[in-house]
Amino acid sequence: MFTLGQAAKETGVAKTTIARAIKNGRLSASKNDKGEYSIDPSELFRVYKRNTGNKSHNTEMKQDTTPNDPATLQAAILEERVRGLEDKIQLLERQLEKAEGRADTVQLLLNDQRERQDRSFTSKLAALFKG
Repeated sequence: MFTLGQAAKETGVAKTTIARAIKNGRLSASKNDKGEYSIDPSELFRVYKRNTGNKSHNTEMKQDTTPNDPATLQAAILEERVRGLEDKIQLLERQLEKAEGRADTVQLLLNDQRERQDRSFTSKLAALFKG
């Protein structure tokens, strides 16, 4: 079982992204005695791909397969494209997380401003009826 931090390292995805997936029901996890998420590896890799960028078996595979034929070369090119797209997705997920955080902040500020206006209006209305 993985903790949230371990899951993030294994997938190369931000902890907040994984936590959001758990909260949204996209990824199932339980909480341990300490209140930390406990994520089953098979469940994690059902939703997210394993981060192979830093694994030694990835470089071994590259050394073993030399693109001698067009099909192997095309497969290598496509794999590289997929990795590039996965990197872009992760970047966009991080940007989305930041944007969502800013949107939440703006919403809180707007709600606070509305509450102040409502109180001000109510007190002015009450003053009119008293006077």
